[in-house]
Amino acid sequence: MGYNIHMRRGGMVLGLLCWAAVACAQLNWVGNTRLYATGFHALPSRLGMIDPWQVITITTQTNPIAIGQSVQAIVTTDNWLTTREYDFSFDFNTGGNTQWYVVLPPYPAGTHVQFYIRARGANGEVRFDNNGGSNYSVWVRYAPRYRETPILQWFQTDYRTIMQRLPEVATAGYGAIYLPSPVKSGGGGFSTGYNPFDLFDLGDRFQKGTVRTQYGTTQELIELIRLAHRFGLEVYCDLVTNHADNRASTAIDRYPGVIPEDFHIRSTADPSNSEIDFNNAPPFGFGTLNHDVVGLADYAHEDGNNTRTGAFNLPSYAQFNAFGKPSFVRHPLNPHYYPTGQPYAEDVRDYLKRWGWFLTEVIGFDGYRIDAVRHTPPGFFARTPQQPGGTVSNGDLLPYLYSLKPSLYVFGEVYSGDSYELREYAKTGMNLLDFPMNFMLKNLFNANGLGDLGASLSNPLGADPATGLPYELGGLARYLGVGFVQSHDDGPPRSNNLAHAWMLTRPGRPKIYYDGNNIEPNNWSHFPRPGRYNALGNGDDSLLRLLDVRKRFARGGLVNRWVSSDLYVYERQVNGHSLLLVGLNDRGDLTPLTATVQTNFPPGMVLVDYSGQRPPVTVGADGRVTITVPPNSAPGNDNNAYGYVLYAPRTPQPVAGERPVRLYNALTGAEYPFQTINTPGGTYATGRSFEAATVTGDLLTVRVRTDATGVRAFAKFNSGIAMGNLQPLTNTPEGLTDGFIPMTRLADGNFSLSRVDLSHLPQGLHLVQIRVFADTGARPGLFTDFYAFFYLRRPEPRIAVDGDLSDLGTPLAVQTRTPSSNLNRLDALYVRNDHRNLYIGLAGRVDTAENLLNGVVVYLDTDYGLGAGLTQLNQLSDDSGPAT
Repeated sequence: MGYNIHMRRGGMVLGLLCWAAVACAQLNWVGNTRLYATGFHALPSRLGMIDPWQVITITTQTNPIAIGQSVQAIVTTDNWLTTREYDFSFDFNTGGNTQWYVVLPPYPAGTHVQFYIRARGANGEVRFDNNGGSNYSVWVRYAPRYRETPILQWFQTDYRTIMQRLPEVATAGYGAIYLPSPVKSGGGGFSTGYNPFDLFDLGDRFQKGTVRTQYGTTQELIELIRLAHRFGLEVYCDLVTNHADNRASTAIDRYPGVIPEDFHIRSTADPSNSEIDFNNAPPFGFGTLNHDVVGLADYAHEDGNNTRTGAFNLPSYAQFNAFGKPSFVRHPLNPHYYPTGQPYAEDVRDYLKRWGWFLTEVIGFDGYRIDAVRHTPPGFFARTPQQPGGTVSNGDLLPYLYSLKPSLYVFGEVYSGDSYELREYAKTGMNLLDFPMNFMLKNLFNANGLGDLGASLSNPLGADPATGLPYELGGLARYLGVGFVQSHDDGPPRSNNLAHAWMLTRPGRPKIYYDGNNIEPNNWSHFPRPGRYNALGNGDDSLLRLLDVRKRFARGGLVNRWVSSDLYVYERQVNGHSLLLVGLNDRGDLTPLTATVQTNFPPGMVLVDYSGQRPPVTVGADGRVTITVPPNSAPGNDNNAYGYVLYAPRTPQPVAGERPVRLYNALTGAEYPFQTINTPGGTYATGRSFEAATVTGDLLTVRVRTDATGVRAFAKFNSGIAMGNLQPLTNTPEGLTDGFIPMTRLADGNFSLSRVDLSHLPQGLHLVQIRVFADTGARPGLFTDFYAFFYLRRPEPRIAVDGDLSDLGTPLAVQTRTPSSNLNRLDALYVRNDHRNLYIGLAGRVDTAENLLNGVVVYLDTDYGLGAGLTQLNQLSDDSGPAT
């Protein structure tokens, strides 16, 4: 007993001595500082980037381990004009060091966060870690709002055809349409749009031999965007800001709104430039940024002009601004091309920004794919700290566009796998076409089954150590990259069905390229290249099945379940609950592969293969399930069959022989019948169709019928608008019923929404989307969508063309009679339309006694956007003088 007590006292004395030694220990250093995008990945010590919704975690260490130490981050967001201190918290001891951490607050986009570390010891000594004198830094980039809805890249098709086929796009599950560059280009009506001539002519004036572009008129484009918005679809276009037309097609001094000195030229006397040598075009190299791309006249975005070797003799109406750029009023006769309605002088950078305003605010685009990004200095898109590519004092295109429409979605074509180059453009505010994944997919799916699926596709979220550029699952991070298998520039890999199955079931945003079935399939010499033939269901429904699975089940995170060279199995989960089990098999020798994998599906749940190839399977009592994945070859189809399965739970189904959605006149109870509406086909495909009812009243009842597994139903009208006093839901779990209105449950599988007020809707085509949920308890929602289109055609009063203008309503413009206009005169202009015709009525007097040649000229104002048209008739003159 005494021995034990003595030992305890000795231990206590030793402990006190150790405590005293620790308490008095001198603080030697602070260091080993690390930066993280909290919950995501590591960042480099300087010049890394985060998105505005991410925050920064800093860890650091002090030596030795001692009580009484404190650590602070000294942070500035205004380049050291002011600072703020943040205290670190103790994390853990490791070896002879103490680790500390602090989480900084969120910062808005465009913030340059810089800091250094200060540590104090118990005796008052101070140590610093300022990263070798350069401090630590992170850039908070401008970034598009996160979306996962697929993009349909639709080329080689006119606007009217696309507009007629929008119901197919909406029901397929796409969230956006991406169109080619809409501007009048060097080839006139034959140009794809990548050699721009007049940025503000979208098909409304006679230039390059045509009024229309290849795709249609400005008015048709605006109508297409409006109808797409009605259906909840965003519309993007290519934004070609790097160059203009080919020098062989348009002389350098013949562009509307720009002059030769706006381009990379040697001098006014020698307006030529070198071409890019693509075998020697490193990131941010001189030729990469300043020389012409295949003969296309290259804009000089930088201050001054990097290719200038001689005199620039500006025209009399232009002068150099403070940045060495020609500045002048570029559209003096077109005030509606200016945000203020007043023309002003600007250099070529402001001219391009104003064009972005025009496309966004006047035409109505929701986003852009920026072409040839790596040939433009990053500073033009947004200026960031210590940026490569030279000085662009008047840039910031993307911050400006986001200020106009914060919801814009912008992604850039940076044809590169270089992490530094990709990061520097991502920092400007654009997401990136996922070329790293595209390069990988070509290698993997051109390997005839000899590639390594697991090694190529299964990597978790991480970052390039040098740049902090985030990567995962075979490509860029889901919130940064836009995945694609093929494009108008490049065809797909051999196993493109399997590549699309991967892209459409992984997290992130995918893009599907479609040519409207107007390019000969497999004609890879054609530009643009052929698109995905079945993007809207022509040929077979395999892609539509993938899109349906993506929308309903491919949600949340990805969990690997079987990773090998030829077989890759993974789950999509929300909050740890399984929604989808995908198996990919790249074997090209007709060999199916079987695996038993763990899942987080409930025991006993029946899973259906929504690819339609394999029978259902049942989850075992231990959560495991055995699946067999078909080979990626079939007789007559070498290495491009359908080597995948898509297992997910059953969801509510329609009742055999019954229409799932029915529409009724709420006042009379009469049901509105549906008719088949045929839609145009393409050159190499027949047309398709959808069904629509014709609704003539302003009060509608919607009834829905499914099998008994449907327990809740919701209705979404058009893009999710309020219908009278029926308000759509917001902020729902996963957003699954955002924009939807709850329906009344009459019984399982039987729902109704009565007396829906349509009075605020315009005449024309409208959409009701019905989402019916199964009973999943506390697990994530499982649902099926049903669609019903209807034409709203209210009875219209008959307008007779008989000289009686009383049925045309109030005149659009009038003028007061004066003594000089007592005889021949125009008193009023009437304009009205119904869904078929435009009616124009003229009220006035013609007196034959004056013996004048009388005539009427009708001016149709084709200016659009902010232009209000002509409302003062005294501004018009005829051959007898002004009517005053």
